[in-house]
Amino acid sequence: MKPVTRLILPGVVLLFLSAGCSLSNFLGRHVVETQRELMPLKKGDIRLYVSEEKSFEPGEVLRAFDSSRVYQQAGPRDLLFVHGMGDYPSRVRYNLLFERLPEKYGAGVVVFKWPAWIDARTIPRKNGRASAPWLLKTLRAWATDTSRARRRVLMTHSMGAVVLRKMLEDYKGDLPAGFLDAVLIVAPETDLRGHARWLEKLDFAKEVYLFYNGEDQVLEPVKVYTHRERLGMQIRRADGSPEPLARNTIYIDATRATDWHAYHLWRQNERLERLMRDLITGGPDPLNGLRELSSRVYLVPGEEHEDYQPFKASSPK
Repeated sequence: MKPVTRLILPGVVLLFLSAGCSLSNFLGRHVVETQRELMPLKKGDIRLYVSEEKSFEPGEVLRAFDSSRVYQQAGPRDLLFVHGMGDYPSRVRYNLLFERLPEKYGAGVVVFKWPAWIDARTIPRKNGRASAPWLLKTLRAWATDTSRARRRVLMTHSMGAVVLRKMLEDYKGDLPAGFLDAVLIVAPETDLRGHARWLEKLDFAKEVYLFYNGEDQVLEPVKVYTHRERLGMQIRRADGSPEPLARNTIYIDATRATDWHAYHLWRQNERLERLMRDLITGGPDPLNGLRELSSRVYLVPGEEHEDYQPFKASSPK
């Protein structure tokens, strides 16, 4: 063992032990940090991708969806996906997004790419908020097409909710009412408290669904770091008191149906995968078979199928 390693390793172990022998506590207290300064957006930071190489300007979303038929095994729906933290578009080599989403959900997929990567420890929250006007520009361009009969769905994952939240906080109500068929907010990395105020401004979607996982191992260190409940993990406050829920939103508890953060792509049980597919494709009665916990709050059952195995080797990191 090199001398430097002998000096560093005991310190890391002591820090880990001081965090209560919990990896989430250790990461949240000693590793995770929030972006301190905004990175000025430059040309190419905001693009619409239909493959790892092919992209369009935010105002060209209709051309992008048309192009998805060429670059993907696209189905007869349009899905705009706002990704979370990561080095996109390079990240799609590992999570296979352009293969998995079209295959699972029968849709042509356009990825709203924003500068979501600084390094492995820094949460790019300021970049996400600065990207919000470009998401609105994309939605405005999408809404100009009134001739298509294709189902239109917006999906955000993790920090993609930061972009959506800022957009809605500033939103002036100029998108056509209900022009989106559905919005799916998956594992949102944003504060629980006060979330109804911005979600209820989402009047341009006919249906809104929010997915959370009480055992999300990616969001748990952020919860430790921020000392705030994460919307992607819980819909009640830490002291057990209720948080006001958005009146336009259906809440889906996926805790028993996955052990993953990116459960829109990987390691869903059969019922969760079918639910997401029905919401995207417009399947009949998608909530049938879920357990109703309270008004507008549902639990996905935990039955597993043969493809859902903890720590399955073929799942991406």
